[in-house]
Amino acid sequence: GQELVGVKMGDVVVILGAGPIGILHVKLARFSGARRIIVSEPNALRREAALREGADMVVDPAAEDLFARVREATGGPGADVAICAIGVPSLANDAVRLVRCRGRVSLFAGFSKGVQAELDVNAIHYNELMVTGSFGLTRLQFERSLQLIASGHLNLHSLLTHRFGLAEIERALQVAEQGSAIKVAIV
Repeated sequence: GQELVGVKMGDVVVILGAGPIGILHVKLARFSGARRIIVSEPNALRREAALREGADMVVDPAAEDLFARVREATGGPGADVAICAIGVPSLANDAVRLVRCRGRVSLFAGFSKGVQAELDVNAIHYNELMVTGSFGLTRLQFERSLQLIASGHLNLHSLLTHRFGLAEIERALQVAEQGSAIKVAIV
């Protein structure tokens, strides 16, 4: 997804959602040389996790004006890249509004089948935006990902925030559903 949207050195990247995928995008954007990473996430624990994992700024979209905060952080024009890391269809239009002229938008998250989103096609047209989706990996991308992990350049241990034994599976599911974890493992 980041390859398709072209995250590169010096970019300001906004990531919508700080679950496991959003946190992974934070790590990858930092690895790609993003100058500033802004994460939008309503869950306080996940906002804290995003900061620990390399985000420069987090915003609670339920309590703050995300668009104003991004404009302020970029000196006015908006982000270079916005990534939807959670499958909420309305966020696609938010992402379009968060990027600067000639900005890039990744609709990375999977969305529910049959769900439609209203999209400001004039903003895409007049601001000359690039909008892309992402699904699956090529063999080369898989090999690169494995090399990043194996070499230690991409540390994923911190994504696993909770471990439970098989006898505690009900508790593990509760923790996962509450949103107080990034990733839950049954060991």
